[in-house]
Amino acid sequence: MKISKLVLSLLVPAALLTNCSKDDSDDSAGDTPAAPQPDLGLQEPTGFVLDDFKSCAPDFKTAVETYWYAFNDESDGGKSVSTIELGTPLAEGGPCSLRWSGKVTTDYEYGYAGIGLDLGSTTLTGYKSMVFKVRGDGAAYRVKLPMQSQLAQNEFNFHGADLKCGDGSTSWKTVTLDLASLQQEPGWGKSVKMDLADVGKIQMQTKGQPLAAFACEIAALSLVK
Repeated sequence: MKISKLVLSLLVPAALLTNCSKDDSDDSAGDTPAAPQPDLGLQEPTGFVLDDFKSCAPDFKTAVETYWYAFNDESDGGKSVSTIELGTPLAEGGPCSLRWSGKVTTDYEYGYAGIGLDLGSTTLTGYKSMVFKVRGDGAAYRVKLPMQSQLAQNEFNFHGADLKCGDGSTSWKTVTLDLASLQQEPGWGKSVKMDLADVGKIQMQTKGQPLAAFACEIAALSLVK
């Protein structure tokens, strides 16, 4: 599995709101009220923030001091493409996002493309769910939680869950994954018990092949107790 460490911090600086009061004698007749910001469906993440995508800095760095990366099937002989980039700021002072796109070929029979972030010193122990926003092509994807013990044995059937990335529109959708309900895929690999303390990464991967093109955007990623 080849990892391209395209590094991007999806942290977006929150707008600084300042209340300015005028003296009663000031003439405020010429003041123009600020236009209201649109409701983007991107409220502040709750719980422990893994990435709130506020800084919009193009280095793919997360809120837990690690980095986003993209990977594909090149090490398996495939030619699938997986690319990440900084999403355009969604409003003045608003958050950016992680925009993931590419294609999946059948040069490798089980072709795939994916993205992920390392958790570093962060542990999932004690958290009940993972919450984030998505929008995109409406296709099926799979979120996976690789355990270190599995990676050490070259076992890749990680616990996870399938989801759709949006509905093909520009609207953001909230995804809530119950960590206790994540399962391995049936029919392949070694069956193991989930140990949240052993999870060192969070990944998202395409499903099915070939895919002439795919696109998915992610924002406001957090863990909730």
